Amino acid sequence: MRKDQIASFVTDILNADATLFAVDDDSYFFGDLVVADDKATEVWAKANHICERYGPRDHLRREIAAHLKYLGKVTNLDGESDVLCRKSLSATSMAD
Repeated sequence: MRKDQIASFVTDILNADATLFAVDDDSYFFGDLVVADDKATEVWAKANHICERYGPRDHLRREIAAHLKYLGKVTNLDGESDVLCRKSLSATSMAD
């Protein structure tokens, strides 16, 4: 995977109903699925296909984690997942 493919990779994974979360500044992980059990195999197959299509990405761990944080997809170190609301750029004022 190339750096310019990170946003597309994350979008493709999330659109496949898989989950990704940043951990700290240099890691990320695939979280538990939020789909019916009978769809889990299909979702993981899609996610695996996406990972294979983009290729090796270990060298981009920090950048992927940063993109996930930007999207508000982060987890606490205690294992509790949080999806944080991110301000829309159009909703921020110049005074911020």
